[in-house]
Amino acid sequence: MNPDLITVPQMAKRLQISKSKAYRLIGRTDFPSYNFGERQTRVFWPEVEKWVKSKHTHKKGETV
Repeated sequence: MNPDLITVPQMAKRLQISKSKAYRLIGRTDFPSYNFGERQTRVFWPEVEKWVKSKHTHKKGETV
């Protein structure tokens, strides 16, 4: 299996966010996720990184 194809809980851990926040992200229409059946949603880590960078609005002195 491709190590870049990861589960939603694995993505949450890498992004250091809660699992519930990660599941809300995959519910977005603009978020790159793949559903292979019930409880089989996966994300491709390089696509997640690209998406995060495109949405990143962090400015000096602000928290993410």
